Amino acid sequence: MTREVYLYQIADNAECVGKYGTQVVTAQTAFTPVITLELIATGKLIGQKGNPESGVHVPEEFNADDFVALMPAYEFPGGLLEMDAEYKRHQDHQAIISAANALTAAAK
Repeated sequence: MTREVYLYQIADNAECVGKYGTQVVTAQTAFTPVITLELIATGKLIGQKGNPESGVHVPEEFNADDFVALMPAYEFPGGLLEMDAEYKRHQDHQAIISAANALTAAAK
């Protein structure tokens, strides 16, 4: 099942200059590897030992949820927007079924 997401960061240039002494574009560039290093250190971002296909991967191949969850901890909030793809349609369908089941159960 395919999943397409749009990751974004929310940052104000004046705030970054005041807080970090640098422009927002520099801060955005710096936060990504710092968060990635934490994911590697905690074992949430790792290749599989002994798997010849686990070598170097591009960022798009990894689950973005853990990365996005850490962004507020670094005072650099952002988010993840599910794009219209098979995964999102499936999740939306499941939500509708769950809501309908809840309404049916409440009516009894």
